[in-house]
Amino acid sequence: MRYEFTGTVVRIFERVSFPSGFSKRTILVADDPNRERPNNAVFDFFKADEAKLNGLREGDRVKVGFYVNANQSKADPNRWYVSLKGADVSYADGAPSPRAVPNGTAPAGVQNAVDPKATDTAEQEDLPF
Repeated sequence: MRYEFTGTVVRIFERVSFPSGFSKRTILVADDPNRERPNNAVFDFFKADEAKLNGLREGDRVKVGFYVNANQSKADPNRWYVSLKGADVSYADGAPSPRAVPNGTAPAGVQNAVDPKATDTAEQEDLPF
């Protein structure tokens, strides 16, 4: 099932790569960063979906489409981890980015949803837990 979260980009983390070739970029989004206790959500964008973050900046108001994934710990089969897998990101007001992207790729806002069942088994095995 696909969900959406609208908020302000608080932080864009650096790309993380693993020896197997698996990589991801993560963003932190808050529903209202000016509230005393904002609702924060961290979204991971994997492989080709990482490019959807190009052109985003901290402070941008965005709508993130995502899937909820649960992964079992390799060390403890009774422990599970939940992650929010980013599928797409667009500006909350629907407007395209006024900024040019340095590497010439299209700005964020591609609306193609990712099928969560299409995730490679190798990706699941390469998770750091």
